[in-house]
Amino acid sequence: MKKIPLLFIFLASFSFGQSQEKREDALLSLNASEKLYAEKKYDEAYQKAKSAFDYFSQSENDSLLHIARNQLILVSAKTNSEEKEIVYQQAVDAALQKKNWTQLAEVYYTKGRTYFLEREMGTAQPYYIKVDSLARIYNFQNEIMVNAILDRSEIARTTFTYEGVEQASALQETALKLAQQLESEELINNIYLRLADMRGLQGDVSEAKRYTDLAFKYYSTKDNPKRLTKVYLTYMNYYYAIDDYDAAGKKLEEGIAYLKNKNNPYELASVLTAYGTYFRKRRKNCTKAIEQFEKAKAIYDTLAEKESDRYMYLMEGLALCNAEIGDYKAGYAYYQKTYETKKALVKKENNSLTRSLETRYESEKKKQEIALLKSKNELSEQRRKNQKTILLSGLILVALGGLFLFFQLRNRKKVSNKLKELDAAKSNFFANISHEFRTPLALIKGPIEDQLELSNLTTSQRKNLRSAQRNTARLEALVEQLLALSKLENGTIPLQVQPGNLPRFITAQTEAFSYQCLEKKIDYSVKIENDENTDWFDRDMLEKITFNLIGNAVKYTPENGSVEVLGKRIGHQFELSIINSGAYISIEEQQSIFKRFYQSNPKNSGTGIGLALTKELVELHKGQITLDSEENGYTQFTILLPTSKEDFIDTELLSEVLQTKDSITLETEIISSEIQKKTTEVTEALLLHPDDAPVLLIVDDSKDIRDYVTSVFETTYKVLQAANGNEAFEQAVIEIPDLVISDVMMPEEDGFSLTKKLKEHELTAHIPIILLTAKTKVTDKLEGMGVGADAYLTKPFSSQLVKATVANLIENRRKLQQRFSQEVILRPKEIALSSADEQFLERLQVVMDDHITNSEFTVERFGKEMGVSRMQLHRKLKALTGQSTSEFLRSQRLKLAIVLLKKNTVTISEVAYSVGFNDPSYFTKCFKEEFGCSPTQYVSR
Repeated sequence: MKKIPLLFIFLASFSFGQSQEKREDALLSLNASEKLYAEKKYDEAYQKAKSAFDYFSQSENDSLLHIARNQLILVSAKTNSEEKEIVYQQAVDAALQKKNWTQLAEVYYTKGRTYFLEREMGTAQPYYIKVDSLARIYNFQNEIMVNAILDRSEIARTTFTYEGVEQASALQETALKLAQQLESEELINNIYLRLADMRGLQGDVSEAKRYTDLAFKYYSTKDNPKRLTKVYLTYMNYYYAIDDYDAAGKKLEEGIAYLKNKNNPYELASVLTAYGTYFRKRRKNCTKAIEQFEKAKAIYDTLAEKESDRYMYLMEGLALCNAEIGDYKAGYAYYQKTYETKKALVKKENNSLTRSLETRYESEKKKQEIALLKSKNELSEQRRKNQKTILLSGLILVALGGLFLFFQLRNRKKVSNKLKELDAAKSNFFANISHEFRTPLALIKGPIEDQLELSNLTTSQRKNLRSAQRNTARLEALVEQLLALSKLENGTIPLQVQPGNLPRFITAQTEAFSYQCLEKKIDYSVKIENDENTDWFDRDMLEKITFNLIGNAVKYTPENGSVEVLGKRIGHQFELSIINSGAYISIEEQQSIFKRFYQSNPKNSGTGIGLALTKELVELHKGQITLDSEENGYTQFTILLPTSKEDFIDTELLSEVLQTKDSITLETEIISSEIQKKTTEVTEALLLHPDDAPVLLIVDDSKDIRDYVTSVFETTYKVLQAANGNEAFEQAVIEIPDLVISDVMMPEEDGFSLTKKLKEHELTAHIPIILLTAKTKVTDKLEGMGVGADAYLTKPFSSQLVKATVANLIENRRKLQQRFSQEVILRPKEIALSSADEQFLERLQVVMDDHITNSEFTVERFGKEMGVSRMQLHRKLKALTGQSTSEFLRSQRLKLAIVLLKKNTVTISEVAYSVGFNDPSYFTKCFKEEFGCSPTQYVSR
């Protein structure tokens, strides 16, 4: 019997040993999954992550289970999209249940990271925003938050616009401050490297060098070949930028010497390739370049991974250099390898995309099947309940009563559905008719403003035109109210509160009525208690509410009356009162005053929409509105609004800081002052070169709009027209206009789709696009900017504002042309362009490298090599550099001649023949026209 306790002790010890061993195996699997994922062995990484997840799901260690979940989400995105969604939801539910907000932020970051790595930037962005919101709300800082900000900066940078680059730079600065607060040296120096790249992109080479030095100081003491490789390549780019090729070569040599002692052949091959490219492009020494390329190739021959961009660039370098030294057989062989590698990379990317689409399709299909099965089960269960009820009912009267109720309910449901359909039809009618009003309003408002600018109008004519302008504005306001009412009925106006100072905001709104009151001799006073508190409110709703209430007060106050606006805080609420004299509203009328289309006096002008809209907006903002009116006294409207952040749910909060009225006013003043200046500059330039007048493409399904916009620009621009997106795209590819002005809502193809297609096509990607539309929602504007629009103007529009916008965009394009025309070697990545423009310029540089020294390389052959017509090449180069095809070719040859003359080792005749001129005297003439001196004078300087 004494042996039994010993047996239990032995079994317990054995069981504990087995459990500990399994735990260690799970940890090893988790670690192995991370390494395999970094090596792109996704299937093996998934198996390891799944094994670790299965074990920790049965354990009581929540921290390790959380880590395993995140790893499984990351790897399953590459192999099993359905499981990724399941595990992701489990992770979110677990974090929410425990109210562990840091874990929830990590889950959102991992989810966003899966889309970021697949280059689905738009899908990844909301998850990173959630990470930022959680960190701000619950006041925590960690490395996950910093990494999320860094990914957001990369998303902004890849837009390749000036605004995108500036936003990316600001985000990186924010990330650096947070990393410094966390005292994470690794993270800080990683950001230094990113900032070095960013400053180089912005042209601030001194700052780029400073950040590179900081990163080098840190990583030179760490055993991190990958990071240090990046540092050396960043140094190379810096010295290239300042034309110090000797220093660039030394840095590459240092990098090679360092990596030779490290077991990282992939990074060594990369630096050797860069060193070979240095000799090929910067030193024009293909013999030494081939020597470095061969060293890199020898390393790649020992590696399994050859389907990469780096290997493709290596093969391309070998092909170019062998062709340069006359070994065409070897050059052709390496060109074949370059092509095969490129083909394999494209095939690999297409396969990945196909798998992703198939996975999504299967996932959606299963979700639909589950939903259908669930619906069938619910329907079946309901039927069984009804049958049971009927069977249990033994009384005929009860059965008949039940049948009667059933039919009655069904009829009521039909009536209810019919009423809902009628309601929806009414709302759609309001929305559609409001939208349709905008186009004729634009055609009325624009010509009226144009006529008012004329100086030879009589007093009577100007008075009539002013009256027409006021009534157009009134009709525009009515259209806006109708549209707002229809949106309220449909529930499509979301409450979106932002932080700001409410008293200051309301004070700014009240200033708009000062002139009206002065004209009517109304005593107008504003008494709002100002402070520095931060309030949460919806700017757009508060603007409509205040304008409606104050506008009504001014409208119904007689001459020599008074209007008073009062505002004060009451706890966490703000009370706004509008008091006016001379307009009594009886008790009976007060019961109906907020009903739609109600008018207290039929003789009054107006529609009765404003107060109904105001009440619904106040209630949507979680506020209250009351009315008090005294006979022979005053009428007072009072609204009470919550202003605390806690009064609103998360979906109603916006993280952006509210833009103040002052900044809006300032911006308007700046635009107004610049309109005449910009328009005059562009007009003068066109008068000097009428044949080179910019080409505008006007796209709108309304012929009236097209003709009116054409009339605005036809004296200074060459104007083309198109009635829809398809027609516009075909014209744009052929004509290559300098600017496109397009409507959004059009048949066959809308403006958003047209903008996206133009920005993705390499012949049209550079064209600035203005969207001129009746869609005024912020989300519509964001969608327009998201597909690449350069400006977004709403109907009715001001012709002066359109002119100024066009002039600014043309001027910006002209400055970019000057930048390009000064380049000997085009560097598209140093200028914020679209990826399509980069691809075009890279192809252009390859063609120039191959043929610039060939004297028989004509404009016609240039077009064939680029795969475009002569006209298309002319328009594209004219847009990018301001030069025709022949001018661009001659300019590039002359700039290459400058490089050769600086070496002072060849004669002028040799230089002329080397850069593609058959006649040295013609070369001398062209050189003098371009640089103001002869080649001989240039050399003797």
